[in-house]
Amino acid sequence: MQYVIPVVEERGKRSYIISLHLIVCFLLIVTGIFEILLHVFFSKSASVQFQHFTLLKFGGIITSLSGFVLLGLLLFKNKWFTNMKFNHGVRIIELILFVIFTVIALRYQVIYPAIIFGIVCVALIYALFWENKTGERNVIINEVGILTPKANTDPLKWHEIQHVVLRFGIITIDCLDNRLLQWNIQDITFDEDIFSEFCKAQIAANIKNRGKNW
Repeated sequence: MQYVIPVVEERGKRSYIISLHLIVCFLLIVTGIFEILLHVFFSKSASVQFQHFTLLKFGGIITSLSGFVLLGLLLFKNKWFTNMKFNHGVRIIELILFVIFTVIALRYQVIYPAIIFGIVCVALIYALFWENKTGERNVIINEVGILTPKANTDPLKWHEIQHVVLRFGIITIDCLDNRLLQWNIQDITFDEDIFSEFCKAQIAANIKNRGKNW
């Protein structure tokens, strides 16, 4: 029996994901505070000239709150952003917000903010494709051992392995030499419980070989 488990290609993208979210978070907070301050200082003089000027107050509050909510998620629930669906959804919301900001800034000929918002839009569009792009990488598990996606590495033999866990979209391989290998996986078609029993059976059957190699 052989299990082929497609894994998500990380490509060192976690730091990029968090960094771009932090930039978006900072811009949301700053933009929201700036909108509120504009309304406070110029509500009397500008409200006559600009019909929708009073919307700055509510728009600023919503924008800054969005930034603080995102900051809270990044600080306390940052593991959620490793979930592709969750991260993709947040990116779409961020993109919609900054497209709106760009259009409004261009509408009122506020050039420099429009350029900044436009650059963020481009970065978010790129992120939507790059962060969700997966490579052809697999964890291959059979009676002989486990072939990992790591380049230039020999397959793991069952006597080298202590535990194999497949849960919550993550495969974890705990080796006897204290190595802990983990990958986020794509959708699988086989039963997780049957897979778990297979791995336990292979590990148990090869315990006798550990003394010969250690």
